[in-house]
Amino acid sequence: MARKPSAGAKRLRGFLSGDPLRVARTVDRTCGIADLEVHKYMAAHVDALVAATRNIALPPDRRATLDHYIERLQRGHATPPRCPCQGYRGDPSQLGGTLRITGRVTHAGWSEMRVTCDACARSFQVTEDVGYHVPQYDWRAL
Repeated sequence: MARKPSAGAKRLRGFLSGDPLRVARTVDRTCGIADLEVHKYMAAHVDALVAATRNIALPPDRRATLDHYIERLQRGHATPPRCPCQGYRGDPSQLGGTLRITGRVTHAGWSEMRVTCDACARSFQVTEDVGYHVPQYDWRAL
Protein backbone atom coordinates (compact mmCIF):
# COMPACT_ATOMS: atom_id res chain seq x y z
CA MET A 1 0.00 0.00 0.00
CA ALA A 2 1.43 3.38 -1.04
CA ARG A 3 1.95 6.12 1.51
CA LYS A 4 -0.17 9.22 1.28
CA PRO A 5 1.78 12.29 0.16
CA SER A 6 2.63 14.77 2.89
CA ALA A 7 0.83 18.11 3.21
CA GLY A 8 3.98 19.80 1.91
CA ALA A 9 4.08 17.54 -1.16
CA LYS A 10 0.42 18.26 -1.91
CA ARG A 11 0.98 22.01 -1.69
CA LEU A 12 4.11 21.82 -3.82
CA ARG A 13 2.06 20.02 -6.49
CA GLY A 14 -0.35 22.96 -6.40
CA PHE A 15 2.52 25.37 -7.06
CA LEU A 16 3.94 23.16 -9.81
CA SER A 17 0.58 22.75 -11.57
CA GLY A 18 1.03 25.75 -13.87
CA ASP A 19 -2.66 26.67 -13.43
CA PRO A 20 -2.91 30.31 -12.23
CA LEU A 21 -6.11 29.66 -10.24
CA ARG A 22 -4.66 26.63 -8.50
CA VAL A 23 -1.41 28.46 -7.77
CA ALA A 24 -3.35 31.42 -6.30
CA ARG A 25 -5.34 29.03 -4.07
CA THR A 26 -2.14 27.31 -3.02
CA VAL A 27 -0.62 30.68 -2.06
CA ASP A 28 -3.62 31.28 0.22
CA ARG A 29 -3.42 27.79 1.71
CA THR A 30 0.35 27.69 2.23
CA CYS A 31 2.07 30.98 2.93
CA GLY A 32 0.39 31.87 6.21
CA ILE A 33 -0.28 28.49 7.83
CA ALA A 34 1.35 27.43 11.09
CA ASP A 35 2.47 23.97 9.89
CA LEU A 36 6.26 24.01 10.25
CA GLU A 37 6.63 20.72 8.33
CA VAL A 38 5.01 22.27 5.23
CA HIS A 39 7.39 25.24 5.36
CA LYS A 40 10.42 22.96 5.81
CA TYR A 41 9.28 20.93 2.80
CA MET A 42 8.87 24.13 0.75
CA ALA A 43 12.31 25.34 1.83
CA ALA A 44 13.85 22.06 0.63
CA HIS A 45 12.18 22.53 -2.78
CA VAL A 46 12.42 26.31 -3.12
CA ASP A 47 14.26 26.14 -6.48
CA ALA A 48 11.44 24.11 -8.06
CA LEU A 49 8.92 26.51 -6.50
CA VAL A 50 10.67 29.54 -8.02
CA ALA A 51 11.03 27.93 -11.45
CA ALA A 52 7.39 26.82 -11.56
CA THR A 53 5.84 30.10 -10.43
CA ARG A 54 8.14 32.69 -12.04
CA ASN A 55 5.95 33.26 -15.12
CA ILE A 56 2.53 32.50 -13.64
CA ALA A 57 0.13 35.45 -13.90
CA LEU A 58 -1.25 36.01 -10.39
CA PRO A 59 -3.32 38.81 -8.86
CA PRO A 60 -0.97 41.48 -7.43
CA ASP A 61 -1.68 40.63 -3.78
CA ARG A 62 -1.01 36.90 -4.33
CA ARG A 63 2.17 37.68 -6.31
CA ALA A 64 3.45 39.92 -3.49
CA THR A 65 2.63 37.27 -0.88
CA LEU A 66 4.31 34.51 -2.89
CA ASP A 67 7.41 36.59 -3.63
CA HIS A 68 7.73 37.51 0.05
CA TYR A 69 7.30 33.85 1.04
CA ILE A 70 9.93 32.67 -1.46
CA GLU A 71 12.33 35.36 -0.26
CA ARG A 72 11.90 34.14 3.33
CA LEU A 73 12.48 30.53 2.28
CA GLN A 74 15.63 31.49 0.36
CA ARG A 75 16.99 33.29 3.43
CA GLY A 76 16.48 30.13 5.47
CA HIS A 77 13.35 31.17 7.36
CA ALA A 78 11.24 28.01 7.15
CA THR A 79 8.65 29.46 9.51
CA PRO A 80 5.31 30.94 8.57
CA PRO A 81 5.52 34.69 8.02
CA ARG A 82 3.59 36.58 10.66
CA CYS A 83 2.10 39.51 8.86
CA PRO A 84 0.44 42.02 11.21
CA CYS A 85 -2.73 41.98 9.10
CA GLN A 86 -3.31 38.27 9.76
CA GLY A 87 -4.53 38.71 13.30
CA TYR A 88 -5.23 42.40 13.73
CA ARG A 89 -8.93 43.28 13.61
CA GLY A 90 -9.10 46.68 15.33
CA ASP A 91 -8.93 50.26 14.07
CA PRO A 92 -6.73 50.21 10.92
CA SER A 93 -5.42 53.71 11.65
CA GLN A 94 -3.86 52.43 14.90
CA LEU A 95 -1.47 50.15 13.01
CA GLY A 96 0.08 53.00 11.05
CA GLY A 97 3.03 52.21 8.84
CA THR A 98 1.78 48.71 8.13
CA LEU A 99 -1.83 49.23 7.11
CA ARG A 100 -2.75 51.97 4.69
CA ILE A 101 -6.31 53.28 4.36
CA THR A 102 -6.78 53.71 0.60
CA GLY A 103 -10.44 54.71 0.63
CA ARG A 104 -13.11 55.78 3.07
CA VAL A 105 -16.86 56.35 2.82
CA THR A 106 -18.54 57.81 5.91
CA HIS A 107 -22.22 57.26 6.70
CA ALA A 108 -24.31 58.30 9.70
CA GLY A 109 -23.04 56.13 12.57
CA TRP A 110 -20.76 53.91 10.50
CA SER A 111 -18.11 54.01 7.79
CA GLU A 112 -16.45 51.74 5.25
CA MET A 113 -12.71 51.70 4.63
CA ARG A 114 -10.58 49.98 2.04
CA VAL A 115 -7.31 48.98 3.70
CA THR A 116 -4.11 47.66 2.12
CA CYS A 117 -1.34 45.92 4.05
CA ASP A 118 2.10 47.24 3.08
CA ALA A 119 3.78 44.05 4.32
CA CYS A 120 1.91 41.49 2.20
CA ALA A 121 -0.21 43.61 -0.19
CA ARG A 122 -3.51 42.05 0.95
CA SER A 123 -6.60 44.25 0.75
CA PHE A 124 -9.52 44.41 3.17
CA GLN A 125 -12.91 46.04 3.39
CA VAL A 126 -13.26 47.29 6.97
CA THR A 127 -16.63 48.40 8.32
CA GLU A 128 -16.50 50.63 11.38
CA ASP A 129 -19.62 50.85 13.56
CA VAL A 130 -19.27 53.79 15.91
CA GLY A 131 -21.23 51.95 18.61
CA TYR A 132 -22.44 53.37 21.90
CA HIS A 133 -19.22 53.16 23.94
CA VAL A 134 -16.57 51.56 21.74
CA PRO A 135 -16.26 51.38 17.94
CA GLN A 136 -16.62 47.91 16.42
CA TYR A 137 -14.71 46.78 13.32
CA ASP A 138 -15.63 44.07 10.83
CA TRP A 139 -12.80 42.98 8.49
CA ARG A 140 -13.43 41.21 5.18
CA ALA A 141 -10.63 40.16 2.84
CA LEU A 142 -11.00 41.30 -0.77
